[in-house]
Amino acid sequence: MTLGAFGLAVAIAVASPAVYVGGSVVAGQGVGLSFNQSLSAIGAVTTAKSRSEVFSAVCVISCAA
Repeated sequence: MTLGAFGLAVAIAVASPAVYVGGSVVAGQGVGLSFNQSLSAIGAVTTAKSRSEVFSAVCVISCAA
């Protein structure tokens, strides 16, 4: 995710569309992997009874951020 953000900053500085696309792809993969792992961790530590409530709260907070 940090590498992708750095790539986007470099792309803006040098005005390179190719670097911008590459930075966007790397940043998107980082965000996707982080979100996937956070949902996996939440699923592992919550009980089946409260899991849907916790997942809903995480999705609302993620969308708001």
